Amino acid sequence: MVEKGFRLEDDDMSKVLEKLARREVAFGCIDSICSPALTEVLGAAGMDMACADMMFRPTSWDTFQAIVRSAQVFGIDPFVRLKAYPWAGASDPRLAVDAALAYSLGAVGVAFSCATVEDVERIVEVSRDWHRDIHIHPFEKWEYASYKAKVASQRVVMPLIEDEQALKDLDKILAVEGVHVVFLALSDISRMVGHPFDFGHPKVWAVVDRAVESAAKNDVAIAANVGYEFSKGPEMMAERVRAMAARGVRVVMLQNSGFLIQKLYRYVLDTIGAGLPPAQPRAKTGKPRKRAPRRQ
Repeated sequence: MVEKGFRLEDDDMSKVLEKLARREVAFGCIDSICSPALTEVLGAAGMDMACADMMFRPTSWDTFQAIVRSAQVFGIDPFVRLKAYPWAGASDPRLAVDAALAYSLGAVGVAFSCATVEDVERIVEVSRDWHRDIHIHPFEKWEYASYKAKVASQRVVMPLIEDEQALKDLDKILAVEGVHVVFLALSDISRMVGHPFDFGHPKVWAVVDRAVESAAKNDVAIAANVGYEFSKGPEMMAERVRAMAARGVRVVMLQNSGFLIQKLYRYVLDTIGAGLPPAQPRAKTGKPRKRAPRRQ
């Protein structure tokens, strides 16, 4: 009897990597709600990637494992943003430990706020590790080399640029072999160039243009978030996304899931409410109201 084990199939290929290979724009978001059910909704909506936020949200590894399973069923790449604090100005070896766990649980992509080039190099090394779903036996001993290569080929390394030193080292980070996508966190970048949350400022676009030019030399894709000010309605978002794509952004990160749900529901409610007639007062019938008998 031949035991049937876990196998990585061709259709397990990352949706983000597939889109990038076809020179198409991929869409994702930071998931600030971090719910398996929301992951299913995002997958059903056609998103390519959802990045569970462990940096600023109390997401557990058990929850993330459930998110991975939902993502696998609904055809969306499960990413995770690791806990980090790059503004301390030092390299963080713990990032590699958390990245190893995330990849072993089935994360397709690991996003992390890097303080140094060394942080990026460590995560790239971890992404080449074979551990994935080790609660089952995923291969026979003669399959190890091919299994390891296939696992590594389906993982995405995505450093976030949120710190001044990382911004200064942007060209070096883009040149690290094994990096697939570099995420420009425009909220922080706008602050660093002196125009907080002014996502359309020429100095912010200058950073994007510089990153796209450098990324092209290293076959790396640039990701960037749409921006809070451009995420308050569908038409505004569409115009902003077209401008980003025209500048060479290849992974568009919609604003975090909680913010977007809030703003789009507000937009829908305002739109619906604007077309409703004012409430009419109830007409009086002229009949006296009967009082309930008083209890003794």
